[in-house]
Amino acid sequence: MACVVRDKAERNGKRRSPFWYACFTDATGRRVKKSTGLTAKSKAMQMCMQLQRAADEARRGVLTEARTRELLSEVLESVNGEGLRVFSVAEWLDHFVKGKRKTRADKTARRHEQTMREFIELLGHRAKLNVAAITSKDIADFRDYRHSLGLAPATLDVDIKILSAAFNSAWKQGHISVNPCAPIEKLKDKAHRKHVFTPEQVSALVKAATGDWTGLILSSQSFTRRWKIICFPCRHRKATRHLCSHHWRSATRAPCPSISARSWAGRTSSSA
Repeated sequence: MACVVRDKAERNGKRRSPFWYACFTDATGRRVKKSTGLTAKSKAMQMCMQLQRAADEARRGVLTEARTRELLSEVLESVNGEGLRVFSVAEWLDHFVKGKRKTRADKTARRHEQTMREFIELLGHRAKLNVAAITSKDIADFRDYRHSLGLAPATLDVDIKILSAAFNSAWKQGHISVNPCAPIEKLKDKAHRKHVFTPEQVSALVKAATGDWTGLILSSQSFTRRWKIICFPCRHRKATRHLCSHHWRSATRAPCPSISARSWAGRTSSSA
């Protein structure tokens, strides 16, 4: 049975310690006595009962890091009136995303929020557990699930990077002892061979392009020189002006033919 006692030994007519000692049975069945550092018997007894409860759960093999934090929080709350701040998985990830909204661009914050939401949905009811209950297996399961949906390894790497940042922040603040994302390795990305655009695809791009994009697309397909790209098109010039100034290696005047986008498109389609 757990109880509290005081050291009755005296030194120079005074007690050696003013504190109460907690007497309880540890996880190995050994009777131990630990100082509570408290002078109030009632508070010392509350701490002693929590120590005994933790030892009993450890003996049964059900004491986890998250549970230890909860018990410690209860001890501090009974003694100081304020316990440890304990976050669930959902609460911590939401707290992390709110911080990113203040320090990152909107697009980055939305990407973080999307990843956290999908991770919480996969956890289900386990999202209500203490944030310290998340293991590397949970992270790996999330990655494998996303991979089964056909997402590219590069996208999955971004997901893990975002989760790792959240759990690393929790580690820095003392809410977890290890980052569960640390052991997760990157997936091997398959090489993809890229092909050139077909004439039909180029024609479709030209039809859909607006503004300067038309000239850039046509110039890339016709191997036009850089200064011609800059000067193209020049329909706004008078018909008699076929020269334009440009700075390319030296300040010279070079011809810039006034060719319309429609004629270029016709040449491209006819050559195909």
